[in-house]
Amino acid sequence: MSDLEILKTEVRTLWAKATRAKTDLCDLLGELPANWTLIVAKAQEAHDAFSELERKRGNLEEVEEASGYPSTAFATRDGCSSTPDCLISLNQQPCNGCGRCFRICGV
Repeated sequence: MSDLEILKTEVRTLWAKATRAKTDLCDLLGELPANWTLIVAKAQEAHDAFSELERKRGNLEEVEEASGYPSTAFATRDGCSSTPDCLISLNQQPCNGCGRCFRICGV
């Protein structure tokens, strides 16, 4: 597995961890005033998770740029770059990025 693939996997894992921490914090806030003493710890957990995710996304962007990752990449829900196979051979000269070809293409 390449460094790029490893970083993508790490970003996806961190995205899931950060989302889980955010959900836990929201659930805790919804239960107030019960368990109010846990708010600071849960908020710190969410902060740390998102901080780590942001740092790792920066690393991923650096590796993608250094490896010449295609400029037709799109951000996925977890922030990773993804390029559909059909866009790798896209003639970018007339492309304005509208996405119409993507919407009508069965591939």
